[in-house]
Amino acid sequence: MSNVDGRAAIARVLESNSDRFTDLVDAAGLVRARDFRRANLRRTNLSNEILSGFDFNAAHFEGADLTGADVRGVNFGEAKGLAQANLTGVLEDASTRWPANTHRPGTLLYIPPGRFLMGTPEAEGGREYDKLSDTDDERPVHEVTIPRGFFLGRTPVTVGEFRRFVAETNRKMPKGAWTWTEGKGWGQNDEVDWANPGFPQDDRHPVTCVSHEDATAYVDWLSEETRREYRLPTEVEWEYACRAGTRTARFWGDGREGAVEYANGADRSLALATKEDPAQENRFFSHDDGFAFTSPVGAFKANPFGLFDMLGNVLEWCRDWYTPNYVNSPNNGTENATPDNPDSRVLRGGSRDGVPRGLRSGTRNRNDPRYRYNYIGFRVARALAPLES
Repeated sequence: MSNVDGRAAIARVLESNSDRFTDLVDAAGLVRARDFRRANLRRTNLSNEILSGFDFNAAHFEGADLTGADVRGVNFGEAKGLAQANLTGVLEDASTRWPANTHRPGTLLYIPPGRFLMGTPEAEGGREYDKLSDTDDERPVHEVTIPRGFFLGRTPVTVGEFRRFVAETNRKMPKGAWTWTEGKGWGQNDEVDWANPGFPQDDRHPVTCVSHEDATAYVDWLSEETRREYRLPTEVEWEYACRAGTRTARFWGDGREGAVEYANGADRSLALATKEDPAQENRFFSHDDGFAFTSPVGAFKANPFGLFDMLGNVLEWCRDWYTPNYVNSPNNGTENATPDNPDSRVLRGGSRDGVPRGLRSGTRNRNDPRYRYNYIGFRVARALAPLES
């Protein structure tokens, strides 16, 4: 059987809705071809498969659709064409092997269970704020247990990923978002939207100008596409993943200086673009990271869990309703599902416009779930299925 015929047959067999790739291919009597260009590999479970006969290490995946596939433990080390494959919702872990320098937005990393101290100690607030009361919503510090692992987007959702969602769902995305205008400050701008946020972007940049409702619609769509539970992360999951085992103000340490390597925040590039005084130390970092606005996802170093842009680039919507403190917050990784204020959902992570004191693991923000800003985006989470580990 030729490679072309094999690809077509694989695509037909995979439409049977089974997720056991090896069983499907063997049952169909298909040649274990090394060429998977344009193949439909949606939802396939490649994790823990005996894959030597497929030799994915040397296969070609240009144009392949791997939406929702599980590739934990798979060796793609010398594979070709993955930059042109659809990796939306793909599950990877530390044992997955990718070609060097592979840019792969859309994949989700496994985050292991564990415990951590959530919140901001008073000493941290004293270093970063003029008034300690400014961090009241980040306290009290309390222990949280994450009883079961989960998956979290390696990067925020990109413009390219969101473009596919809009095209496939015909979602109506009206013009208009909050932006900064020189001489006027922040206000509604009816000329911008997710595809044109008021500054240059390409498909590798994080999508902005999306409301909490837009983000929820995206994860609902992805859940339908894959028959798995994709969702926004809870606030507890987000901070646990951001800290990644650290207790310092940022996952790289207490100081601001590491931001030049790890986070796209308000710096001299932004000050130049907005014609502000870069010497304002409470407004701007002292460095220039080369990005006045958003940066391509993954342009900065990852945190210890391997997640990119957890601080900076875009603020990220969480599932939770905002509460003014942690007095009655969940301590088991679940969301705060009771609205203290029905107009306030949680945002985490700081943004490309984020002031230095805001780019900390414990910083909390909030906004109306209906509003769109050109510095707010989101990343995807996924719960473990009942039999998954």
